[in-house]
Amino acid sequence: MKSLDAKLAEIKANPSTDSFIIADAKDADMAFGVASTGPRSYLSRKGAHSAQFSPEVWNREEFGYRNLPEYLDVIREVAHQGLIDILLMSASINEQLTIKEELFKNSHIPPAARANDATDVWAIRHGAYLKEGARPFRSASIDQIQCGKVECDRTTDEFPGANLGLYSVTFLNNLDQDYATLKAFKEFREEAERKKFRYFLEVFDPNIDSGIPPEKLGEFINDNILRNLAGVPEAGRPVFLKIVYHGPRLMEELCQYDPNLVVGILGGSAGTTYDA
Repeated sequence: MKSLDAKLAEIKANPSTDSFIIADAKDADMAFGVASTGPRSYLSRKGAHSAQFSPEVWNREEFGYRNLPEYLDVIREVAHQGLIDILLMSASINEQLTIKEELFKNSHIPPAARANDATDVWAIRHGAYLKEGARPFRSASIDQIQCGKVECDRTTDEFPGANLGLYSVTFLNNLDQDYATLKAFKEFREEAERKKFRYFLEVFDPNIDSGIPPEKLGEFINDNILRNLAGVPEAGRPVFLKIVYHGPRLMEELCQYDPNLVVGILGGSAGTTYDA
């Protein structure tokens, strides 16, 4: 059994358990381009794994960021450590590590892939995309995540790729934009249910001014989550939520409303390590 499923079962059976799920996000290449792999450090350049790469690559200073082979090596190290419960990747990295290398074949860690990349993650150098309200978009299809091509063999429930994905939504308090976001999410949910693809749902705060005071924003997010999921039967629901932390009162409000919801906290730039 994957540790994710064991911990989900434990959390639902005993809400006071100390168990928690760690999802390591290595899908930054869906957002940042060159900078997504992170800055090179002295240890990464001179580390024990440097023999896997040419000296020209490892000693090159002018770019300042890891290249893709170096980034893949970091992901392999994290997987081999075995301390996480989900490893989230882009569809292309998922194809390399999950399908071609079978990195997770005998691992308790389930591979996962980013199932959509709405415009509020298009953090491109010199780009202006983040100044506009998020619009829905999906680069990869579910089939491409599950088997690395546009159509999978549906005579079996086993796929060589990931069968778990992250889908993100951003509510803006704008009728037209939120309607488009939820319509795209509905289409994804129905496809995922037909193809037996599991997902967890990431809910971002508005990426532009929503007109809602900061102290009220958590209430707006909570209500949007619950209102939307009220129309979704169990077969189409996310296995857990991933949201911005708005403080203990609003977190408790969401969790006590529906004890079947498993709620996770965003780390990274949208939160803090202490929150997570």
